[in-house]
Formats: sequence, C-alpha cells, structure tokens
Amino acid sequence: KQDALTIKQNIRDFHSAVERRMLFLSPEGVVVDFGPKDMEYITACRKFCMDQGYQPFEYVLTPRYKGSMCVLQQVQKTLGSTSGPVVSACIAYVRDGKLLNCSLLSPDRIVPDIYTLNQGIGGSPVDIYIHLKRLRIAQDTNDPKAFMMENYKEKNELMMEWDEQISNGTASSKAWMSQFSVIQSSYKECIAYQVGHAALMAISFTIFDCLHTLLQVSGFLFCLVAGCHTVGWVLNCTSMESVPFETGIKSIALYLQKTKSERKGAKSD
Repeated sequence: KQDALTIKQNIRDFHSAVERRMLFLSPEGVVVDFGPKDMEYITACRKFCMDQGYQPFEYVLTPRYKGSMCVLQQVQKTLGSTSGPVVSACIAYVRDGKLLNCSLLSPDRIVPDIYTLNQGIGGSPVDIYIHLKRLRIAQDTNDPKAFMMENYKEKNELMMEWDEQISNGTASSKAWMSQFSVIQSSYKECIAYQVGHAALMAISFTIFDCLHTLLQVSGFLFCLVAGCHTVGWVLNCTSMESVPFETGIKSIALYLQKTKSERKGAKSD
C-alpha cells in the first residue's frame, strides 16, 4: 500500500513537470542465471503459473503485477495531451542462428549482457528482434494479476514460436520475417564513431598536456573493470554485466551467501 502511494505521487510529479517521459518497466523484477537461488525462483514462478490455472511458462518469468499495474493505470489516466500509450515489449536475441534467451531451463540459454552484445564488434553479431503490442488497460480493472498473466502468456508463446522457427530452419523465411521491419545499421559507421571518440579524447588531453593522465586513468579503469568481471566469472561461471562491476559484485555476494548457508548447515549437523 505504501509503495502504491509513492508510485502514484511520483507519476503525478512527472505529469506536473510538463515534460514528456518514457517509463520502461521490467515486471519480472529479476534476471535469473543458473545458480541455486535462480533455479528456486524459476521453480516458484512455474508453481505460481499452475496455481493460477496456467501451464508453466517456459521462456519468461511471472510478472510482479501489483506495482506494475499501479504504474500502468496511473499513466493511462487521461491527463490532457500528456497521456501516452502503454506498450508491451518482447525481445528475441539471435546469434549464429540460435536463440540466446531460449527456455529458462535449457543449458544452452545465454543471458545477453554488455559483453554479449559488444562481441559483435569482433565476432558474431547479435540480431535483436523487438515485438511491440499496445495494451488497453481499463481503469476499472478488477484483476490486475489476470491481465498481466495473460500478457506474459502471450510473450511465452511468442518466444516458443521463435524457438520452433529457429529449430525448423524457417526463422529466416519470408513468411516469418515479413512481420518485422528491419532497422539497418552500418558496421563501419559504428566503428568510426568509436575511433572518432577516442581520437577526440586523445587530441583534447594532448592540447591540455594531460595525455599521460588520460592513459593512466583509462588503464586503471580497464584493469578494474576487467579484474572485477574476471573474479565474478571465476566465482559464478557466468557474465551478468548490465552495468560495470555487476558480475563481480553479484558473484561475490552469491559466494558469501552460499558460504554462510553451508556454515549454518554444518552447525545444524
């Protein structure tokens, strides 16, 4: 209840500022990897589906519907020209003819992060397919849980269809790809931007006679990020870098949590 009041007040403040905004929600609330806690969460989501009368979702988690619906209903209220559409997004990541975000329980599943996406610069690019659907949310919705679950059921079926299309070798067929509008990107242009940015930094610091400082700071940050990521990879055997240092911080936290649980178990024995 307290969260609902805070959310509504924040949305009112957004509207009163007379600034157009886009809110992006991730109703799942968590990204699951392959650790014990992640598997427990997936199991809990599957059980929740069955409790609600749905087949267990294979490709998506269940949404945390209360806070999400509170935000969506507040945004949907008619406030002159400030009210905008609510759009549901479902994203498929494909690399080398394989769906990266495949079934949650599949050992082939890869959680795309910063490093996965940047591997396309020197390796296999990741193709991203975004499905958008405008949602119509009634202000008098009596069962937000059912509304959100139906939306996630559609996403689960969509990802299942993606997996089947790729497995059958028909994902690149005209019939399937006709649903999508291709956004062309230039590989050379992307590289040119990166090189240009680095050159601009080098020239600017050279003019102010600080090039040595730039190299020292850049080297330090590179070693810090790379070292933190490597430690996290060694501890957890996976990369989860949505922001720098996340892999290391999360892996260390999970390792400490695991160690603490094992000590408690040893004492109880």
